[in-house]
Amino acid sequence: MLRRFQPYRHCLLSYFLALIFSVTGIQPVAAHKEEQIKMVVVGDTGIGERAYRPGFDAVVSAMRKEGAMVLLHLGDFVYQDRLFPDTCPHRYINTIKQTLTAPFPVRVFVAGDNDLPPVKWKPKASGCWDQIAPMATPFDAFKGEPGPGPREGVMNLELALMVVLDAYDWKDPAPWLAPLIERARAKHQWVIVALHEPALTTAWYVEKKADGVETDQRAFARPRLRRQPAFLRAVLSTGCAG
Repeated sequence: MLRRFQPYRHCLLSYFLALIFSVTGIQPVAAHKEEQIKMVVVGDTGIGERAYRPGFDAVVSAMRKEGAMVLLHLGDFVYQDRLFPDTCPHRYINTIKQTLTAPFPVRVFVAGDNDLPPVKWKPKASGCWDQIAPMATPFDAFKGEPGPGPREGVMNLELALMVVLDAYDWKDPAPWLAPLIERARAKHQWVIVALHEPALTTAWYVEKKADGVETDQRAFARPRLRRQPAFLRAVLSTGCAG
């Protein structure tokens, strides 16, 4: 048993899900001189005309009271109501800055399908990601090929290795991710992998298969979790596929 990790989590359910993690270690975090990292995990906060603003405000208030150092946002920052919008209203970006950026020293953002440019199957997607992404804390520099995609990255918080994967431009991350996970496990770090769309199921626990064939994300995750239950210490997603 690894006694280095003593996590807890607290859930708030109000139109979307928030998780609050506390990761504790016997050695201090070098960058922050702390023995504990408090992290708030939230997704599907969706401000905009299709959103439920009272629920958003309530969860934002609860997150601020936690005094967390890290915010991990799992995507879907904006739920706007126009078909095929060609601009991202600045009021959305200002709200994100005030509520999801300013209160948190470290910010890890995942792109949701509602944040990407609109397409036929998602005509009300906001197209705001290019303005949202720069508000996140930059990922660690990655040397060598292959490596993370444009909307993917890695951040080492000493006690935890944070990994963001892109569910919408999926390429097998194993060639570059597996060595990082092995090194993190050797150092008894948490490994937290975040993506917007669940790797194994949809929100309704329907196995992710297309015409009976496993999706790429599921094919990547399931055998590794079966062979090595501790391969990943946490796989976080919004639980929504739409």
